[in-house]
Amino acid sequence: MKSELLSQEKNIVTIKVTVDKDDFAKQLRATYADIAKKVVIPGFRKGKAPKNVLEMRFGKEAIKSQALEDMMPKLLDEVCAEYDLEPIESPSVDDLTMNDGEDVVFTVKYEVQPEVTLPDLAGITVDLPVFDVTDAMVNEALDNMKKRFATFVPVNRAAQKGDKVRAAYSMVVKDDEGKEIVSHEPQTDTFELDTLSMRPEIVEALIGAEAGSSKETDIKVADEYQDKAVAGRMAHYTFDVIEVQEPVAPEMNDEFFKKVTRADVHSEDELKAEIRKNLDDRLKADARTAAENEAVAKITEAATVDVPDSMVQRQKAHLKERFEENIKARTKMTLEEYYKSEGHDLSELEENLSKDALRDVKGWLVVDACAKSLGVSVQKEDLDAEIAQMAANYGISTDSIRDMLKKRPEDFENMISTARYRKTMQAIMEKVKINEVKKGASAEAPAAQN
Repeated sequence: MKSELLSQEKNIVTIKVTVDKDDFAKQLRATYADIAKKVVIPGFRKGKAPKNVLEMRFGKEAIKSQALEDMMPKLLDEVCAEYDLEPIESPSVDDLTMNDGEDVVFTVKYEVQPEVTLPDLAGITVDLPVFDVTDAMVNEALDNMKKRFATFVPVNRAAQKGDKVRAAYSMVVKDDEGKEIVSHEPQTDTFELDTLSMRPEIVEALIGAEAGSSKETDIKVADEYQDKAVAGRMAHYTFDVIEVQEPVAPEMNDEFFKKVTRADVHSEDELKAEIRKNLDDRLKADARTAAENEAVAKITEAATVDVPDSMVQRQKAHLKERFEENIKARTKMTLEEYYKSEGHDLSELEENLSKDALRDVKGWLVVDACAKSLGVSVQKEDLDAEIAQMAANYGISTDSIRDMLKKRPEDFENMISTARYRKTMQAIMEKVKINEVKKGASAEAPAAQN
């Protein structure tokens, strides 16, 4: 094979490839033999059909095209190696000349990663938030655990926030003339008086309710509700209270400790110590992620790169597809239907998606350039660490993870990408200047959870 660089415009490289006629003839013979082995032609033993019969059955030009297609992966790999190319899409082949007894000639056009000029990473400064885990945060996390595993018992008093109310409820929606559009007979359900899990209108209506009492409230139906007859109207709810239940916190014993933590704890003080450690680990991890994101954003802003529009358009299409799937899952509506119902202009979404896609692609190119500049490579021990972490997360053996990865090569490729990204971010953070910023433990700290 011979090759010649014809042009290089931005990230598009065009190369002329010449395949020696003898090399192609050898491949052509192999392709004829391969076809003969796979087809059954009456009058001939399998694999013994002569060349002219195969040409009559499949066409001479079609067989020649198949022979070139069989050679193509090896040819393209050789071209990439010769010119040190990193394609970001499958190349296109044009201007093919394939005459009998002559060299095969074609041009191949590659879309490759654009050149990225990085700033001096030592000149980049990022803030690393530093939080202190307070007793209040630990107690809040423990209270949340107790609430999650609390049992509820009937109580003879008015309902309070945090209680549960069992009630038979009915609902009716009327049109502008007061005629019922939709309604349903009373159904019994249990309502938790917590605005995190229940509509605030319901919580407000049921607080203060007692067994035997009746409460009412109105709730606006979402404008994008799939039934257009009731979308945007007020639904009137009536609750006939059957029972009020109050939470009873679980006992601080080994049974409870096993439910809320994998650690070997046997007392409330030991559990609090474990909660403190977990909160500290989580806050540090979140702070590190925030600092890494800031580093990437600042490096990207300072970097010079001519982002290919083709990459932006592919990412935009990907973002739009995900957005459409999300809208359909939530509202059962198409993207166009949803935007029309909301009174928004679809062109605004297109503009925002274009901006997001450009940001994503430039960020990816910059991180990739940093990986190359800093000599990041994924080693066996890196993958072993990823597998061990995954096994710990799922609570299964590393052998099970390895077996799963053998069956799903795409997951293995994703794991390699994840390991490379982690190592790249670690290398970046070792180069940039980190400014630790002390943060308050209340408003600025993430909510304590477990």
